[in-house]
Amino acid sequence: MNFFEHQDHARHKTKWLMIVFSPAVLVAMLILGYTLFKLSLYLLWIRGITLSLNHIGVVFDDSRELFDPVLFSISSCLILFPIALAAAIRLYELYSGGGEAVATMLGGTRIYYETTDPDEKRVLNVVEEMAIASGLPVPPVYLLSEEEGINAFTAGMRHQDAVIGVTRGTIEQLTRDELQGVVAHEFSHLLNGDMRINMRLTGFNYGFQMVFEIGWIVLLRVSRDRWERREKDNDDSRIGAGIAICSLTSFFPIIFMLIGTIGFFFSRLLQSAISRQREFLADASAIQFTRHPQGLIGALMKVGGLIPLSRRQRWKRIFRKSSLNSGAALPFSHMFFSDVLAEYWISRLAFATHPPLPERIRRIDPSFEAGGSRSHSHASTPGMAGPVTSEFAGAERSVSGRETSQASTRSKTLAAGTHQAVLHIGSPDRNHMDYAATLLKTLPEPISQAVHEPPGACSVICCLLLDSNLVIRRQQMALLEAEGVPRFISGEVQKLSRSMKPISRRDYLALIEIALPVVGRISENQFRDFFALLQQLIQVDQRTSLFEYALFRIVSDYLEDHYGKAKTASRKPPAHQVLMQHASGLIATLAHVGHTDPQAVQQAFNLGADILGIAPESLNDWPLNQCGTRTLDTVLDGLAEAPMAFKQPLIQALAACVTADGKTTITESELLRTVALDLDCPMPPLLVELTPPEAVT
Repeated sequence: MNFFEHQDHARHKTKWLMIVFSPAVLVAMLILGYTLFKLSLYLLWIRGITLSLNHIGVVFDDSRELFDPVLFSISSCLILFPIALAAAIRLYELYSGGGEAVATMLGGTRIYYETTDPDEKRVLNVVEEMAIASGLPVPPVYLLSEEEGINAFTAGMRHQDAVIGVTRGTIEQLTRDELQGVVAHEFSHLLNGDMRINMRLTGFNYGFQMVFEIGWIVLLRVSRDRWERREKDNDDSRIGAGIAICSLTSFFPIIFMLIGTIGFFFSRLLQSAISRQREFLADASAIQFTRHPQGLIGALMKVGGLIPLSRRQRWKRIFRKSSLNSGAALPFSHMFFSDVLAEYWISRLAFATHPPLPERIRRIDPSFEAGGSRSHSHASTPGMAGPVTSEFAGAERSVSGRETSQASTRSKTLAAGTHQAVLHIGSPDRNHMDYAATLLKTLPEPISQAVHEPPGACSVICCLLLDSNLVIRRQQMALLEAEGVPRFISGEVQKLSRSMKPISRRDYLALIEIALPVVGRISENQFRDFFALLQQLIQVDQRTSLFEYALFRIVSDYLEDHYGKAKTASRKPPAHQVLMQHASGLIATLAHVGHTDPQAVQQAFNLGADILGIAPESLNDWPLNQCGTRTLDTVLDGLAEAPMAFKQPLIQALAACVTADGKTTITESELLRTVALDLDCPMPPLLVELTPPEAVT
């Protein structure tokens, strides 16, 4: 299952949840609620409480009708309203706060690069490598400092607001390889859209939980009021009415508690069932990512407390190390690397959010037996997890083979590196990890320090916009020194620009990915000043290059979302005809970017258009003078809500267009990766020889 198939699978699960399971549970709860309400009123009538209620003008007769529409409507409103309200409030909190809101609820604190703790520095470095290899902005890392268990989570609605969370036990008890396996597992959830389902499930469950809590609070209040009325009111008739009302209202909170418990039970069943299956997929993706299965196996063994005993080297689980102490972890238990309820008997039932650890290890290494004869030293020997690795690779080969057979006419035109980058969307491999590690090690020290501090990160992004033309560059430097330019940037750019010279142009996007979350730490006022400064630097020469466009698009999308200023897009996918029109404009723009000869432009456009079934003559609708940055903004905004089934052939079409002449320029690479990231399909770095941008006029 590749990235696009996994995304479609995840979306179908969400639809199934909303269309099938939710109404079924709600209908069952409404019927149960109506039955309990009807039974409560009938029992009260049998006890003669109806006579007492006559004093306050409320009468219940002895109707024996099985269904009372009025009572059903009242009971339904009393049940649905708190469920819908609580779920809406929690989803709003999660949507607006993103992953940071979840990390804060769990008691996490963000780890900054200024930390002096070596374990914290190590996890930051691992996350940074993973993000660069994946083609994503580096997500913030949160530490659950009070948790000694080994666990981790990822949360967020999109990559712009995603965070990675780790416990203190994770960073202290795992080796770097094991930590890398855990982080790769969490990145798989981030890349494949699992975290969006997790966030929605959390809001759905919270509605049922709130119904129970409302019932419990009301029951306590009613019980106290009952005794207060008896002590203060001496009138017999009013005492009778008060007792009747209290008796009646005592049933209602109990009904709420019962309904909330049942609803929460079934929603947890669904949550656990979906989560268990996704964990296997995330484990397989982590192996594909790191190509080092022993790291993930070692982490799972430590989580399970599996140790060898006696000469037979039998394995025994002496204790479970993934449980969390925080009570706030329960609603988010399905988001974690391992079961947070592992120490409780209920986790062994259908409520278990994760598969059994021995089963997860056996999926990676079939020779492992929880009570068998496999030795610990054997488990640590490289290469022992080959079966699962080969199984995953086999799936990849089958996808690649299927795509090649379906597109044999265009496969010859796809440069191998670009084609592989498309195949690795959502599933980067060890080569991309090696690229990221090498980049971080070879960054000049002044840049490496600056990009991890808010003022320096802003300055580094400004340095990337400095033009190679000396005349334009002087104008940009004069602008930076002008009055009104943010003080936290002025002065830094001149110093850092000298250190930027050894950095290759092909690494600029990776620098942006490192800098973005650090820039997100500046205040909102500073953000506005920084945003305006970027626009001024770009417009110094009265034109916008494609790299400037790519940089500004990535920065604005990330920071506007971070500061709550992102444009609200319609969740309804556009009509297919509209999508095809936008796709045609995007392919035409890329064709004009990489080629100057009209015949070469037409050939490149035809290769991309053929994949989507677009007529070759559609290029006439997109002449060169209409394929500028405004067109790119329009078509990308129009394609934002396209289904994954459309995005996959679209990105393949763009790759075919880019490599039509058998080479890929740095400018084409930057634009292709920017488009992929904008479509929520992050593309790993292109590990091929790229033509310098000067080759494109």
